[in-house]
Amino acid sequence: MGIVFDLPFRLQVVKQFPKTIYQDAKIFFDNPKELWLQEKVTLSIEENDEIEILFDSEDPEAKLYLEALDIVPIDDGRIAYDEKGHIYRMPSKELFTLYRASCGYDALCVDSFQISIYCYRTWYYGTFQVLAKPMSVDEWTMMKDELEKEMIGLAQDIVRRNIGTGKQKYGNVPPRMLYNFIIIKKYARIVLAALIDIAENPRCEIMTQYKKVGNNRNCRFDEESIRRYATRAGSEATYKVPEKVTNYDVQDNRLLKMILLDYEKRLNQFLGLLDEIVDYSKTYDLGQTKQYKNEWEKSILEFRKIAKKLKKITSLLKTKNWYFLVGDVIKAYIPHSFIMDTRYNTLYQMYLELKKDTFQVEFDSEFSYTWKRSSYLYEMWCFLRICHLFSEKYEPNILEWDNIFAGKILFPFLKPGTIMQFTDGEILLKVVFDQPLVFSNKKTTQENPLYIAKPQETLKTHNRPDILIHVYDVRKEWYLGAIVLECKYRKINSFWTENGMRSSIGQLEAYYNNTRSDYHFGGKGKRLNIRPVKKVIVLTPDIHGDGKSREDFEILVKSFRPTDTDELITSVNNELNAIIAELKKISREEL
Repeated sequence: MGIVFDLPFRLQVVKQFPKTIYQDAKIFFDNPKELWLQEKVTLSIEENDEIEILFDSEDPEAKLYLEALDIVPIDDGRIAYDEKGHIYRMPSKELFTLYRASCGYDALCVDSFQISIYCYRTWYYGTFQVLAKPMSVDEWTMMKDELEKEMIGLAQDIVRRNIGTGKQKYGNVPPRMLYNFIIIKKYARIVLAALIDIAENPRCEIMTQYKKVGNNRNCRFDEESIRRYATRAGSEATYKVPEKVTNYDVQDNRLLKMILLDYEKRLNQFLGLLDEIVDYSKTYDLGQTKQYKNEWEKSILEFRKIAKKLKKITSLLKTKNWYFLVGDVIKAYIPHSFIMDTRYNTLYQMYLELKKDTFQVEFDSEFSYTWKRSSYLYEMWCFLRICHLFSEKYEPNILEWDNIFAGKILFPFLKPGTIMQFTDGEILLKVVFDQPLVFSNKKTTQENPLYIAKPQETLKTHNRPDILIHVYDVRKEWYLGAIVLECKYRKINSFWTENGMRSSIGQLEAYYNNTRSDYHFGGKGKRLNIRPVKKVIVLTPDIHGDGKSREDFEILVKSFRPTDTDELITSVNNELNAIIAELKKISREEL
């Protein structure tokens, strides 16, 4: 057992940008355990690469299984599901798109996925590796770990809170249990209705059974009864007559029973965790504000109420007489009736989401969040890092920090428009995350002082900086200007070009050229035609971009990435402090 060399199929990855590169899959194993022990890589790509895949074989029954196939559009005619509900790709001489930046495809996560190919009744196993770009895997993991400490610590505060100091009992609880309950909560209303209906009207089938009755009794015969009577020539003292019975031990209910047991187990785990956390919070003072504690207690109460209601209905269903007649799943296949019945299908869809290895949840109508999407992780990491840098020199507004997640304790993302404030008594800094700027001065205020002057000839107007730092003079009550931080999770050559397809030069120049403010230096800035954006800093993980600039537009590129040393972070910190100090100095002078 080991590497298979003579492959009856062809699997190829085609990278389309910036130039076409072909990569053939050669390394496959006949044992999945051997695959991970050997640590061999069959195919390797970088995240956000535009990727097409060719899978072809002379065997028309060949199947390609790959976890990333679930992001392929459902209208792809070569995508199908097997009897176990697993997605696969049928062979074809045509390429299919796995990811394309401009067509709304979901980006691939940084991870290693298993490739499973069934061809000529034989299984072949390989690995599909997605590497972080432009960071190394270690640096990407460091960024992700820091974010989990920050975001999951903050957002999942019913488990732990890690913005400051203090040890907590559940410091290492993985997000899996909380993810389970997010899914359960998401489906709660429709699952509740489905379970209530199933309890009274489960799926069943009408079967014909035969029972013996004395031949001196009147009864109905069917073909089977007559056939038996004829072959026995009337020698028996009994007849076998048909009787209609209701059979509840069907595959639909066996699957339902399996799902319910798994569902109830997860509910019990979460309820137990909530009880332990509440007991722990009563014993130890976690240093939370009163407002935070109120939000925390409300959330705990809501989660427990939902979990208990769901557990009660599952317990009720399990007391029904028909439930005791249902056996265990022997063959794991999904009958057509199970999918067509919306009640059973709802439970099945929830079960599939609970079993997913990649956490992908639609948290609200504003944001569909995939935890491993690196470009968004990088933006969040930059925002939190900048906030921590300012908190070393300025006093943060703790109430606003707590309120970032008020009412959204289980949702680990930063909302667009999130604001953090810092002050030293003389200077006030407002750090704003992902908030669009308005296009009219009539919509601005002292608190939201910037707007974009929209030029007539521009087809696309850039008005949404990733991070915006507003600087105020507390004594004079003046708005001193802004620093734009644009987070580019790309290699420098992909955005720092004059005429490239993905160039961001125009966007960066627009932030400097087109921003206006009626409040700049108490209104004097506009009269003197002073631009309110003092600097546009591009943050990128690419170390080759550090120091690049366009002085006429006050654009500066700074490398900003997780490292074992603080050299890069210190450099950005010094740059920000120098700009703020210069604005403060100008404010003290008479304009």
